[in-house]
Amino acid sequence: MAKKSTVGGPRTRHTTAEDIERRRQYRSRAEREQRARQWVLYTIAGVIGISLIVLLYAVFNEQVFRPRQAVSPVNGTEISNGDFQERVRLPRWLTADQIRQLSA
Repeated sequence: MAKKSTVGGPRTRHTTAEDIERRRQYRSRAEREQRARQWVLYTIAGVIGISLIVLLYAVFNEQVFRPRQAVSPVNGTEISNGDFQERVRLPRWLTADQIRQLSA
């Protein structure tokens, strides 16, 4: 029986679908732990990112949208919430001060 090849290098290995599947499934412990750490890190980053988006929306809503909302129309003019808050801030403070003086 004659040799197929006289080259001194290693023989080429014929990989089957079963070999490929077995290699794909096998992960060393370090690889599995690294993948778990990545998953945890990405999850935490996602939660923090979503929290920041919600927080920024809430601040933007309170500081920009709500003061610009119309409270009510008066003689055809829309009164914004910010204008109304500025108008009633001093009377509210004076009323609260009178209550504090009465209770003291």
